[in-house]
Amino acid sequence: MFQISFKSLLFYNFYIIKILDSTTYIWKKNFGKYSSDSSKCHDQLQLGLNVRFGPSPIEACNTSFVTHGISPDVAARFFNEVANKISSVEERYKMLKMALHWLGKANKAKTSFLIGDRNEVLDADEVELNMWKCRLELEMDEKPSVEVFEGSNLLPLRLFTEKIHRRTVIREQVTMISETPTALGSLIGVHLEAGDLATAIRLETLFSHADRDVSLLLTCMALAEGDMYPEDAEQFVLAAEEGASTVMPFQPSRLCRPGSLQSLSPVSIKSHLIKMTTLPGECSTMNKEQTELCCKVLAMLERLVNQIQRGRSLGVRIVTCFRLAFYLNMPFIDILNLANPVESLRHHLWDVEDEDWVKFNAENSSSQEDNAQRKLSLASDILLAAQLDQVGKAEFLRYEIVAAIKEFEEPGNRGAGCSSGKVQMWGLSLDDHFPAILDLCEDDTTCSLLGDSLLMVANDLLSADPPHRRKVVELLIRSHDCHTRACNMEGISRILHHARILTSSLLLEEEWSLMVRLLTGIRRYTEMNYILLILREHEQFEYVLSKGMDKVPGLRVALLDFLRRHCPGDKELLRLVVLHFRLHSEAAELWLSEANAIIAGLPRYMTSSDSSPKMNLMAERCLEEKLPLLECSNKLKADLRLAIQSYSHAAEYYLQANQPNAASKCAHQAELTALQISIVDVPDTEIAPCLLLLESLQVALIVKTILSFPQAWILVRAYEVVGNWAAAIYTRYVLNGDSSYLADFLRCKTLTSTIMEDIARRYLLEGSNVSQEMNER
Repeated sequence: MFQISFKSLLFYNFYIIKILDSTTYIWKKNFGKYSSDSSKCHDQLQLGLNVRFGPSPIEACNTSFVTHGISPDVAARFFNEVANKISSVEERYKMLKMALHWLGKANKAKTSFLIGDRNEVLDADEVELNMWKCRLELEMDEKPSVEVFEGSNLLPLRLFTEKIHRRTVIREQVTMISETPTALGSLIGVHLEAGDLATAIRLETLFSHADRDVSLLLTCMALAEGDMYPEDAEQFVLAAEEGASTVMPFQPSRLCRPGSLQSLSPVSIKSHLIKMTTLPGECSTMNKEQTELCCKVLAMLERLVNQIQRGRSLGVRIVTCFRLAFYLNMPFIDILNLANPVESLRHHLWDVEDEDWVKFNAENSSSQEDNAQRKLSLASDILLAAQLDQVGKAEFLRYEIVAAIKEFEEPGNRGAGCSSGKVQMWGLSLDDHFPAILDLCEDDTTCSLLGDSLLMVANDLLSADPPHRRKVVELLIRSHDCHTRACNMEGISRILHHARILTSSLLLEEEWSLMVRLLTGIRRYTEMNYILLILREHEQFEYVLSKGMDKVPGLRVALLDFLRRHCPGDKELLRLVVLHFRLHSEAAELWLSEANAIIAGLPRYMTSSDSSPKMNLMAERCLEEKLPLLECSNKLKADLRLAIQSYSHAAEYYLQANQPNAASKCAHQAELTALQISIVDVPDTEIAPCLLLLESLQVALIVKTILSFPQAWILVRAYEVVGNWAAAIYTRYVLNGDSSYLADFLRCKTLTSTIMEDIARRYLLEGSNVSQEMNER
């Protein structure tokens, strides 16, 4: 490595200016006339510049300086001199940015250079101020080609540990055009939104500008670090609330619902956090006064964050880290100094309560739910403090889920670590709390990434020797839950495909219980009914009817649907399922639905043709009245018999479910269907009246003119209508002389005065049309 003097490097400023101000590269031909140094060092540097210069001369020059070991002092001076000689604001900004970069390498605020007989001082603050002036000009000119985040410190948690205090005015008032404050505020806002609080504070200091959001964030930091009491921050909160524009209310995280710190009321926060942090007996090291003070601080922090309009994510992180410190009973600074919050704090999620905790929880009816909320809130805050991206969150959750499944399946651990016999993570049952755990993903993409990673682990375990089938089953179930939450149909399809392959392996090993676990865990009963077919074929269906299966969501109805579709004649198996799950009402609804579906298909047998020579008197009357007719066939009769069977089963199960009204309706429908069969099952008849799917007017017309009284009585009961018996008796007996109709009516009902009056009125309206036979009747 070698050093080159600043004097021998000065000629390069002309060299760079030529590059920046010209659209051609004629400077390469004339470079020699600017050079007065023919040393070996100079020749090597010139060669490096010629080779490296491309679309970005500044970067090429900087690279050559690094390669040839140019002193940071000299390089900084060089870029600053070049910046003062070029006209382009954008290029000057880049040059000053590079000069500031080399000044930082010098590890000192000010650097002196002896040039000739003068001692000139290069002021780092001056260079930085000029750089930001150029940036503000670009902001006002709306030139988007400049990089946005220069020198950003995107790790504000560590930055908070440095006591950043506002300095007084460090220079005389900077002369700026009137638009600069607006541009400066916009630039500060950009850095706050990017999480770069250090640059935002630096801009305030350089330009002697006070920004409202920066002030609020600094107040939050002072509160959280203990440099300010809640009472002292009250004036800042009131001032911000009085002068603030409308902003969205602060929500710590959507993952903390329900029971989270959503309310800004100090009373509710206090009661919630005291409940979360109060330990039994001597386990607690935080006294009541400290707890109340922390509650007040947290409430004040949330009020402050409510007023932040730009950089709210920074405020949320301050609140989150303070809540973590409060909850874990750790110093706030220790939380901020953690290089990897996830690795450092994840063991708190796996802490198992000791006997004191068990005794304490036994005295609280809602202790289990409180513990679940406590762990989920803690996990949410840890992830928020760590600021993991989507891949990081998926990897964290994958590690935790796989660890929980492996620990559960280790010999001697299953059932020991979990009295309920379920896989537990952080002391929470995955079967019961996995949807809440997936809330930690916060978006569908992360859920899909988690599902894919769990599937990869399952494939690795399945291909191992020996294969870990039980673990693979649990991993497939959780992977399916992830893709279902993300509505990722492609991912769900992959899971179902791997489940089919796994089922073949389980069948060879006769792992019936794992088959049932796979089916009830994924809960895609229609797509995975092959498992039920396998169990029935191998006479292992009792695994589905084992203890606890009645609590599996959707299994009861799925089994009924399976038996109805694939085993309609297996009444004994249906009876076992119904008795085990106490599904009388659901079974009745399935049979009723089956019967209604058959009846709904009758229109394909209907006809309006009168070309058939084989038509009985009843059919001829229907044809005259334009009522629906059915073409008699064996297929029609078979369908009607199936409908009667389904209605009968529905009525039986409704009775067992203690629903007599529903059972009566099904019985009436069965009677009507049987009546329809009796009408179409007449020898030498090809067309018969249709008594099903009638409208109310058609029912009244058939009752009056076509059916006998017993048939009409069945019809009106099935359709739940009131029969117009006066019209029917007048038509069938008075007009047509059918005495059997009246006799049948009197056997079942009473001929009331109302009916008699209606018949007499109809008779009087006949007038001259009254015959001798009618008079006699």
